[in-house]
Amino acid sequence: MEKEDNPPQRSHQRSFRNTFITGVVTLLPIGLTLFAFKFIIELGGSIFFPLAKYLPVPKFIMDILGFILLVFLIYLVGLLAKTFAGKVLVNWSGAIVSKVPLARTIYNAARELTDTFFLQKSAFKKVVVVEYPRHGCYSIAFLTNTSTWVEGYNKDKELVKFYSIFVPTTPNPTSGYYLVLPDDEFYMTDLTIEEGLRVIISGGTVLPRRTLKMDNNKDKGDV
Repeated sequence: MEKEDNPPQRSHQRSFRNTFITGVVTLLPIGLTLFAFKFIIELGGSIFFPLAKYLPVPKFIMDILGFILLVFLIYLVGLLAKTFAGKVLVNWSGAIVSKVPLARTIYNAARELTDTFFLQKSAFKKVVVVEYPRHGCYSIAFLTNTSTWVEGYNKDKELVKFYSIFVPTTPNPTSGYYLVLPDDEFYMTDLTIEEGLRVIISGGTVLPRRTLKMDNNKDKGDV
């Protein structure tokens, strides 16, 4: 019969593994950031590469100049995309790419990724908690308007205000469900918009370092 590993030895192995994983998790975001930054600079430098053999300039200077030019070009594209003609052009080109089988998959995935990371957070006013999609199950959602646009009377003849609530999906918060809820059926929280998005995108693996406080004060007024 084989002897079982020594418990202290298993403990040391587990500790080494956990520490090693912690190191990987700590260094990976930094490494990926540096790699991406290096890639972008070299990509910008490749713009000036054909001129390098004619100019007595070191390669790293070419990379810096190319990076500056790349930033400027991206800025110009952003300005164009804000115009009516630019929006039409972007939508037209996106529609064409979406019809190509392989390119459609890549384009849609990239579009969802950019929409997620560059989401217009200003569209969200408050982080709330709603009882959804069933009784006893709660979801993090966003109040999208601080003013009510629907009013009605309940069975007790009390005036009830309704608010616009957006319940996002995980891990892509750009899609979700629009709800119109009375003011006593959602909880206000003290979470910031960024904290709420991090929780949703991570599927709950990244949580704020504090206890979530909810308030179901019915008389919310213009929250």
